Amino acid sequence: MKFQQEPLFYAEIRQEGYHIYNLENAETPNYYPDDLQDYPGVSMRELQEGDIITIRVYFGVGSGEEMQVDSGYVDLRVEHVDLDKVVAEIVSELPDEYALSLGDSIDVFAEEILCINDIQ
Repeated sequence: MKFQQEPLFYAEIRQEGYHIYNLENAETPNYYPDDLQDYPGVSMRELQEGDIITIRVYFGVGSGEEMQVDSGYVDLRVEHVDLDKVVAEIVSELPDEYALSLGDSIDVFAEEILCINDIQ
């Protein structure tokens, strides 16, 4: 992924090893690559434990000036629903060099959830 200038979310990737795509940030011009599609998003009231949700994650590979960024869709199983976030377990197989892996549980906020999947 190439940009004229390093995007703002790269700072989070350098610190955490990843950044979760955020529907609110996507409204800011040039925050993300232009070639991304629009996503429907999800209301927290729709979510239940056991639902499979999809997020898009940007992962840092390498470090310093040589860091490259890969991105892709990650499926998660909802473990707990709060008012503004869910705790969900990663059910997608991910490369070993990524900061997250199969079975990790992470907090995901409403504006980071792209959709609910029909697969269970």
